[in-house]
Amino acid sequence: MRKINWLPAVCLALLGFIAGGFAFGTVNKAPGHIPPLKVVGDVTESVTLEDPNQMGRLEEISYSGKKYRAVKLVDIINKAKPAGQPSRLYLAASDGFTSSFKAEGLEKCYIAFTAKNGWEAINLNHPVNSNAKALQEIIVVSDGSDGGARDAGFIVINQDTELVSVTPGQLHTRALTEYPYPEGTAAVENGGQTYE
Repeated sequence: MRKINWLPAVCLALLGFIAGGFAFGTVNKAPGHIPPLKVVGDVTESVTLEDPNQMGRLEEISYSGKKYRAVKLVDIINKAKPAGQPSRLYLAASDGFTSSFKAEGLEKCYIAFTAKNGWEAINLNHPVNSNAKALQEIIVVSDGSDGGARDAGFIVINQDTELVSVTPGQLHTRALTEYPYPEGTAAVENGGQTYE
């Protein structure tokens, strides 16, 4: 009778199963849910990014000893086709943190997606607090001086002057509090009648 040695076969199969699971785990590190990142404001096409590969040409960058695959922020903004010349950018995170900086000198500004921090701004030349994490929106704001964003904005006029002119990007970034605000009351009594 022939004796079969099952122990090496079982060990080899188990080792193959473990190696396969490890390889699958390292290759498949994609997060289960990718929250959307919206580019809004003074743009002609509002863009929603839901996949890091849809952002544009990914580059390998290093920041604080870590490597990232990221796309240039200016490429994302150009994809949304700014209405007019952008003057400021606001990066709004899901926790309410918002960083703001001028829309010039963006050659070393990147957006990356990581499973730990979600959509993340990595700005190599700007202050460290401009590197917002868990981004929800990139708000493009123009100065409103040219026609593109101004024409799409909100303008209130009277017979003599323009009272308010706000672009869509400016509406995203500020509370509109330009309205008459009555304070107190005044009353006078004339001929037995009270006038307020």
